[in-house]
Amino acid sequence: MAPPRRGAHRRSAAAAAESPRRLSVRRGEPFKREARDGSTAAAGAGEDDDGLPLSDEALLLVFSALSAASTDLVRCAATCRRWRRLVSADAAFICRRAPPPRADPFIRTLALGLFLTRCTNHRAAPALLWFVPLSAAASRHQPALAAVADGASRVLASRGGRIVLDLRRRANSRTTHAVRLGVCDPVMGGGGVDVLPPLRGKDSPTGPFACTVITAADEHGTVTGSQSEHASSYRVLLLYNRRSFTALRCYSSDAGSWGPEAQVVGARIGRSQLRGEAPAAVVHHGVVLWPGLAVALRLDSLLQPAPAVPPAAKKSSAGKTLPPPPPRYTVAGVSLAVRQRHWGMATMTMNRLLGVMPDGELLRVEADYETIRAYWGGLKGGDDGGGMDGGCLLGEALQWKWTMKQALMGVHAVRLRWLFEKSGLFIFTAKSNASDDHDTHVYTMDVETKRFGRVATGGGGDPLLMEMCGYEMDRVALLASLGGQ
Repeated sequence: MAPPRRGAHRRSAAAAAESPRRLSVRRGEPFKREARDGSTAAAGAGEDDDGLPLSDEALLLVFSALSAASTDLVRCAATCRRWRRLVSADAAFICRRAPPPRADPFIRTLALGLFLTRCTNHRAAPALLWFVPLSAAASRHQPALAAVADGASRVLASRGGRIVLDLRRRANSRTTHAVRLGVCDPVMGGGGVDVLPPLRGKDSPTGPFACTVITAADEHGTVTGSQSEHASSYRVLLLYNRRSFTALRCYSSDAGSWGPEAQVVGARIGRSQLRGEAPAAVVHHGVVLWPGLAVALRLDSLLQPAPAVPPAAKKSSAGKTLPPPPPRYTVAGVSLAVRQRHWGMATMTMNRLLGVMPDGELLRVEADYETIRAYWGGLKGGDDGGGMDGGCLLGEALQWKWTMKQALMGVHAVRLRWLFEKSGLFIFTAKSNASDDHDTHVYTMDVETKRFGRVATGGGGDPLLMEMCGYEMDRVALLASLGGQ
């Protein structure tokens, strides 16, 4: 006589086979529900329905609660088609919370590579610009990044997943009296370039200038009531010298035009500071800082609307009506070189990097002829004296974290070049200690794990003579890219 459990198992299996309502899982097909009348579930569920009775809004709230760890979000996207569609399509809503911790392994993949520029001495020869990927994961984005590099002469700025391109093709483009810029997002923008209105004549800088781009994420929480309506909005800042003052000009993607020229009050750039490699800017606690220029600007004063033109007109001695004088548009700034005189410009540019870590803390990396040191921590929101204290902005109050000996790393003649803010990596050039290796190589190093590796060599030219500009995408672009897989 068969055991009762075996017979019960056969009867339950037979009953399940005769039942018209059951859940079936087939390889390569999503879960499907059946309605009470025997038909499939509502057409609104679509082929990517996973059978859960939760609305998209409820799932997005759950995903946003997991936004602190990109690993959890990637696992959610790999669960089924519906979850992958929600994670990729609504990545901006999911990532609106606090930034991820530095221990998140996925943030290392945000750094895609470097744009290298080698200028020539011939006036008619164009500058050479190409893209170097940092890892195999960035190779799928290399065609779009290489196409961007093919249409410009220099990369002037790179922040928040966007890059600012110099569209002038001549090698002496820094000294021309016309500025033609373009802004693009190589990963999310589909390879298109937003060509900005050119600046000519009196509106154009007469010499070299510093450039950066600020996004809606930089403005959020800083200025109330004047934030951008769209998350894709951005502003391009140009900082340059006039004869008697330092000037600033801002382009707004919402308005589609350049604003009036503003005079920077409280800061002045030296004539020789803008020469050489284009300095990178840092946005931290409502302050836009150029560490290489030792100049900081208040973001709230920068985003204020320009004053209206006074309607009153004056008449000259000959009786002719003169146009009204232009309004004085000012931006609050501070010259950090006055407060930190022991920071020479060569030291700041070549041996120090200042930036923001993925969790929002300020980071300072230093290098001398023997060691590489990293400092962070000790500064929280609101502890920087209103955001314009020179010592805090330059990272003097940060805590020491670690020191690496260059001899143990097998390198010497280290020069710090670029800091990736969203991935916690920095780039430096150095020479190997090997006796048969005389080239200068490009290395990347993780400030959290202290791991470093070589990513490029100087076979095509000396990296010390090249301009370097790193590119990294943000977490929104990383999650949105999952939808195409």
